[in-house]
Amino acid sequence: MQQPTGTSAIEWVVAAIGTAVIVAAVAYMVWYGVARPGGPPELSIRQVSEARQVEGSYLVQVEVNNQGHSTAANVQISGALQEGGVSVEESSASIDYVPQQSKRRAYFQFTKDPADYALELRVEGMAKP
Repeated sequence: MQQPTGTSAIEWVVAAIGTAVIVAAVAYMVWYGVARPGGPPELSIRQVSEARQVEGSYLVQVEVNNQGHSTAANVQISGALQEGGVSVEESSASIDYVPQQSKRRAYFQFTKDPADYALELRVEGMAKP
């Protein structure tokens, strides 16, 4: 039995496909690093669920959305139950990271039922990672 010598056509095709995939991946990463827009995080907050009663308190789930093109770190958010423009109860939370173009969820905990009040949500601040 004789051993084949040289490189077969199939091996050359597979090598060419692999090389093309690697070149395309590197080109995309270079393009993304150079062409992507910069700027600060653009955070917004919204309520995503009704208040849920849990062991004598109420949990409200919120979502922080970063539409910006940079990551926000140590994001501080707050929620306040208001009646007639006066804050009746406040709750706050912290989210470690909200990457660019992403969403993260958190909970506020209140002793009063949020359904009886107006809920004001606010992003208090963030840090640059």
